[in-house]
Amino acid sequence: GVPLGGIGVQGHFGGRADARGIKTKLDKLAQFGLPIRVTEFDSNTDNEEMKALTLATVYTACFAHPAVKGI
Repeated sequence: GVPLGGIGVQGHFGGRADARGIKTKLDKLAQFGLPIRVTEFDSNTDNEEMKALTLATVYTACFAHPAVKGI
């Protein structure tokens, strides 16, 4: 009976991030009608270019989703 104020999700990536896959997963969580916040994010690679690409993909996909209220 405790009310929920939102959903926290984590994003841990070992390679490329898939924007379509991220959107699909966020859509599934959004069905509950609660705000979503990304509480953790990291890119587990030593390749700085890949880290930047992953960051851009994840942030773009998340901020484009109407249920995501913050990272």
